Amino acid sequence: PKNEMKNSLSPPNTQSITVQEALNIAIGYFQEGNLTDSKIICNKILSVNTENSDCYTLLGNIEAQQGQYQNAIVFFNRAISLKKDFSYFYNLGNCFKALHQLNNSIENYRSAIRINPNFPILYFHLGMALREQGKYKEATEIFRNWVNLNPSNPESLINLGSILAEQNENDEAIEYYEKVLALEPTHQSALYSLASVLANQSRMNEAKYIFDKLLHSHPTDALKIKAVWQIPIIATST
Repeated sequence: PKNEMKNSLSPPNTQSITVQEALNIAIGYFQEGNLTDSKIICNKILSVNTENSDCYTLLGNIEAQQGQYQNAIVFFNRAISLKKDFSYFYNLGNCFKALHQLNNSIENYRSAIRINPNFPILYFHLGMALREQGKYKEATEIFRNWVNLNPSNPESLINLGSILAEQNENDEAIEYYEKVLALEPTHQSALYSLASVLANQSRMNEAKYIFDKLLHSHPTDALKIKAVWQIPIIATST
């Protein structure tokens, strides 16, 4: 039967387990890093249930974990043909991104968002893919959507601030860095990004104040060197 299969992993007095139980075992092996046994169980499942979308997805993840992205794409597409789950499109998008096929990657991230617009990590990956293509305006809107979805998430605020700064929208970038610092006053990336933007605006006293805070909370040699780099080569006064 499709919901039952012989199980060589079960105790001797157990004749069979359900497909779902077998899949759970395969998932457990995958999480432990035992990809070989996970794949064996998946193939056994498909021998009795050829329309198990979760099984194809797990096989896709196994192939992706091993860097076999083309094989993974085949499995993810098979899963999608059976069930339109946002996570399948997300996984497919990641494979295309790994292969540097950004148009296909973006298309699948967008499909995932249409199905589930409330999954934050989708906006991160879509925004980064658009940014990599140089589509900063589109990426900015995606990051805005991410912030609107979770306005208290430092990662979304930092990413939006950074892409605004890359477009010289410095004043608005500063607003988002300051929002991060209102949540986490010693946030390393927010402090460094804010100081850098202030320095780029020649607001050196403000930049130095932020760098001092950064060095106080994160005293590393690398940051000290970066702080020195913000000092103008030619002073504007004595």
